[in-house]
Amino acid sequence: MTDPGGQTGAAGVRLRWGGASHVGQVRQVNQDSLFVGTGLFVVADGMGGHAGGEIASRLAVETMESELENGTGQRPPRRTLDLVTAVQAANDRVWAQSEHDPDLAGMGTTVVAVGVVEEDGEARIAIVNVGDSRAYRLSGGELDQISDDHSLVGELFREGRLTADEARAHPQKNIVTRAVGIDRYVAVDEFQVLPRTGDRYLLCSDGLTDEVTEDEIASVLRSVEEPEAAAQDLVRRANENGGRDNITLIVVDVVDDGAGPGGTADARLESLPDDDDFSHDPDQDTEAVLAVPDDQAHLQRSHPAPPPVRPDGPADDDVRAPRVVTVRSLAFVGAVLVLLAAGSFLAYRYAQDTYHVRIDGDEVVIYQGRPGGFLWFDPTAVEDTGIDVDDVPPAVLDDLEGGVTQPTLQRARRYVTNLEDRIEDTRPSVTTTTAPTTTTVPATTTPPAPPTTAGTAGG
Repeated sequence: MTDPGGQTGAAGVRLRWGGASHVGQVRQVNQDSLFVGTGLFVVADGMGGHAGGEIASRLAVETMESELENGTGQRPPRRTLDLVTAVQAANDRVWAQSEHDPDLAGMGTTVVAVGVVEEDGEARIAIVNVGDSRAYRLSGGELDQISDDHSLVGELFREGRLTADEARAHPQKNIVTRAVGIDRYVAVDEFQVLPRTGDRYLLCSDGLTDEVTEDEIASVLRSVEEPEAAAQDLVRRANENGGRDNITLIVVDVVDDGAGPGGTADARLESLPDDDDFSHDPDQDTEAVLAVPDDQAHLQRSHPAPPPVRPDGPADDDVRAPRVVTVRSLAFVGAVLVLLAAGSFLAYRYAQDTYHVRIDGDEVVIYQGRPGGFLWFDPTAVEDTGIDVDDVPPAVLDDLEGGVTQPTLQRARRYVTNLEDRIEDTRPSVTTTTAPTTTTVPATTTPPAPPTTAGTAGG
């Protein structure tokens, strides 16, 4: 399926786009979905059986459409938080459907979306994602991945334990650590960049990135002018390279950033560093927002300013000056302590917001925390699995020695259960041989019949 290129505008920003979706060369069903609205673009890659993945991705894009589009084109300015909330609503819907229908249990989907939003009176390009579908930006001829892959291989790559080539060929590259609809609540990554005329954005499922290298993707995006033609070219290349998964992508061009020639936007664009590493730039990257029940408040970071110093006390400058310096110093120290405490708390949250399964001595143990720890926060053992290290299959022994990261305790337990099943499957079957039993039947001697007496009939 190919969507013809089109133009759409929001918040003074004019966009041109083209999208394509293809089942690939191996799969029988296309479990991907895409949506294009008013300054809104969504790609979802479903998972969970023959029908589950297709349903999950469709429910996700339908929910985001209903949350963010009113069908009239006349809507209030959209915020980044609106996109995050829409993804969380999609998670609620997919989760509820999988709980209601046993045939759809465990279904889920990735989601990556780009939307034009308005923050502090300025138009922004907002990107949200869950899973391993990606968002890229081509700016000044350079292609940068904005989103982070929520996958086992993605985490290993970010930790420096895999190279890019090793990640692409890793046998567990399709194991996602976060997806819409898998758990009751989902964390959504969000990013913001300022729109710039000439920039090109790409949203895609892993059916593209597993088959086409980033260098080849960048070459197509640089050389093919029309978004629709670029989308079709990328789908063709993915199919030529094997097409082992569904392929879905949207190419979005910023035709006009809304500033106009000589406008004030030139200074605005310079105010945002053009850093290649979106995932770690504090000026472009915002914290993941965790969906929580309405009765729980979100934790917000604050940066308190030193309290004002009132000129109390004697009027003599020689007496007052030391006091002013002392109060300011105390205020500065207090502010530093508050920031250090906040930093320590955030570091603790980062260190403890995940679980991993690894080998500890002679057995496999579930730990809370990141493998190897983070700063001065070491992981803590939470459950003994009872699995002996000698029973672990050699294929996963290296992974368990380094620690297999899971987002929740429930997922860690599920991994252990799968590992137990795998161990059981690899155990040699035991054949019991029963010796044949010989039954001796005692001979039976039949006593001789009594003599027969012939009778004579009398007359």
